[in-house]
Amino acid sequence: MLWIQDIPNFQYVLIHIGNTDVDSEGCILVGDSVLENITQRGSIAGSTNAYQRMYPIISGAIEKGEVCMIEIYDEKKTIN
Repeated sequence: MLWIQDIPNFQYVLIHIGNTDVDSEGCILVGDSVLENITQRGSIAGSTNAYQRMYPIISGAIEKGEVCMIEIYDEKKTIN
């Protein structure tokens, strides 16, 4: 798993395979598609395939000594 470090007030935040919040305790799950979470529990699909595509890219960069960063932001949307 990919471990995201230097997050203020958090430790052991990972990027890994999973489909719903039940699969995570605050980690980042990746997937190819998303199901809305307005009227039902949200979920993502294609998690294994998405992770298997991104892992070699990121781990390869780390092995070369490159700095890898992730930016997470909250995109607020107005619902009318």
